[in-house]
Amino acid sequence: MDRAAQVSFHDLEVLLAFSATEHLGQAADHLGMSVPSVQRAIRALEDKLGVRLVEREGRRLRLRNTGWVLVRQAAGLLRSRADAVDAVLAAAGANLVPLRIGHTFSLGIAVVPRIVAAFQEQATGVRVMLRQGAATAIIASLLSGEVDAAFTSISPVEPDVRVVPLFEEPMLLAVPTGDALDAGAAVELSSVADRRFVAMSEGSNSRGYLMRACARAGFTPRIVLDTDDLFSVTGAVAAGIGVSVLPGRMGDYGHPGVALLPLIETVPTRRTVCLAYRRQPGREAQLRVLREVAQRYVGLRDLST
Repeated sequence: MDRAAQVSFHDLEVLLAFSATEHLGQAADHLGMSVPSVQRAIRALEDKLGVRLVEREGRRLRLRNTGWVLVRQAAGLLRSRADAVDAVLAAAGANLVPLRIGHTFSLGIAVVPRIVAAFQEQATGVRVMLRQGAATAIIASLLSGEVDAAFTSISPVEPDVRVVPLFEEPMLLAVPTGDALDAGAAVELSSVADRRFVAMSEGSNSRGYLMRACARAGFTPRIVLDTDDLFSVTGAVAAGIGVSVLPGRMGDYGHPGVALLPLIETVPTRRTVCLAYRRQPGREAQLRVLREVAQRYVGLRDLST
């Protein structure tokens, strides 16, 4: 049998989800599968192609160059499938097709809902479907065509994806309310070098910011709890399990058990939040309005602190 005929959309979806972080656990969570099922699916795809796509590096799997080549091709194919379905639904009735927007956890508290509210005032009759997750998972959804636009801190470089920077924000130290450091003043991260830390799972963008901030402060954090949900990180800090470094927009959440403190850093740890969207026929007008509304919203508010 022709090798191409053996490869299913599901095979490609699994590989694309894994490529977002090269982390089996996060890919499994994103797909609603078990880790062994993801491993078996990748091995089965290799067998169908007769080509090794991943290799083991220590205790983890990494994509080989062959894997990345297939990921790039798969992303385009999956987007084409999504566009084809949208075109059919649009022909049947435009209101059947929602604008699908992905966003990271912290941006879903206030920023994205307010932008969507302003968007729907201008684009009357357009339904919106929101999907939240870690930045890497949201970008994987954008590249596969599962969402049309994404508010995130990762800037994809695909040729058919436009990236519009919106604002920068600091990363903040999260400690339990009543902690000795909870005085509202800026602190040096080295002051908690001997503390336990709570973090997002390996491969997440937020964890990367935490690790870089700690490295600049001269230490490696002792992480005692990993989770794939930023709100769970906040809850763990409130419970006294450990401290963490969180995006500034988590201040919109206002958890009563957590104090967010500015960091004193020689090189500030900041993230750039952007709007990324796929160029696709039939969506230009909606996406232009979304972009203009988002730029106007951040222009009216100081989101840099």
